[in-house]
Amino acid sequence: PSATPSAYPSQKPSHQPTTIPSLPAPSGQPSTEAPTNCIDDTLFNFTLDIGSIQDCEWLTRNSDPIKVALRITRYCNRGHVKGACQRTCDFCPCQDDSSFVYDFDDEGLRGCDWLLEEGDPLIDASRIDDFCYADEEKTVASEVGDACVLSCGFCSESQIEFEFPSLSPTKTISVAPSRVPTLIPSLHSAAPSSKPSTLRSEHPMAGPSATPSAYPSQKPSHQPTTIPSLPAPSGQPSTEAPTNCIDDTLFNFTLDIGSIQDCEWLTRNSDPIKVALRITRYCNRGHVKGACQRTCDFCPCQDDSSFVYDFDDEGLRGCDWLLEEGDPLIDASRIDDFCYADEEKTVASEVGDACVLSCGFCSESQIEFEFPSLSPTKTISVAPSRVPTLIPSLHSAAPSSKPSTLRSEHPMAGPSATPSA
Repeated sequence: PSATPSAYPSQKPSHQPTTIPSLPAPSGQPSTEAPTNCIDDTLFNFTLDIGSIQDCEWLTRNSDPIKVALRITRYCNRGHVKGACQRTCDFCPCQDDSSFVYDFDDEGLRGCDWLLEEGDPLIDASRIDDFCYADEEKTVASEVGDACVLSCGFCSESQIEFEFPSLSPTKTISVAPSRVPTLIPSLHSAAPSSKPSTLRSEHPMAGPSATPSAYPSQKPSHQPTTIPSLPAPSGQPSTEAPTNCIDDTLFNFTLDIGSIQDCEWLTRNSDPIKVALRITRYCNRGHVKGACQRTCDFCPCQDDSSFVYDFDDEGLRGCDWLLEEGDPLIDASRIDDFCYADEEKTVASEVGDACVLSCGFCSESQIEFEFPSLSPTKTISVAPSRVPTLIPSLHSAAPSSKPSTLRSEHPMAGPSATPSA
């Protein structure tokens, strides 16, 4: 046996009992810290991008792991969601992003601790009110709120005890009574609310509503509708062909640990949380989401219209700058200079992550390039070109040094006279 105990617990049970007790004597006092509970706030609700209201459980309430992964990817990076849905979003302990910096006061970049550093209750509360929310209703986290989840007060089981009143009401009912009584009583409304409640009624209506709802239902109806969707069928067929939202089956990319994987790997796991983490990590990279469009929910494959970058030290420009010259060599040179993060031209840069279409990362590209690229393509084309090439293929003056990896379209009628190398 070792002379000193190991720093970590063993991963497997021992084959025989120990001969030395864990401690010379039992502890004299109970532990002073309670275990950290990694749970979701069952009373929390948030608004989806389509306008409907959901709770933490909704994030994983689907039998399709891809849909679960997409829900987690879309909403668990938002401070107000991951602070309340800590278990589902795998955000335990609930804390600030220590690497985040922001220019709060136009005096330089500061971390999340700036929000509470004054120690003055009203100043700290005012900073939270000014920087932690993206909307006037104070229900959606801002960029600061997404990173400073604890300091902004989005953690349901907060590790901060505020000794001063907030400038805005809390978004959820407390799950435990307060330790001290409030100094100001609750307000009673003198008139009914001007907006409808966003929470489900405990006493639903006995009959159907008089007008249709603005959003689709989240559950199937118990009986068929009595009114058709349209008064009559459409008089003409649709004018646009459906967009093919598929993954490039020939695409491969390198993981952060160095191994090579394909699009299918992103969802090749029975654990929806692990699938979500894979998609969150890799589907924001231009070369991945451009090829794995279906898995990354990136259809149609396009540029980020809000992205701007100082390409030429003459001011911020959008993705269209890459191709605006109309000169084949200039445009190809810009793509070569700005769209990649590595010399091998296999990993998208910050520009490539945003300008996926202009950089040529879309497998089924919507741009027809009329000029040759400066670098060879990484995958074989899956369909023939629509027009003939202007430059013929090169013919080698000597036999190749390596054997072909593709099958010949004209195989020999019999065996070769000499064995192959």
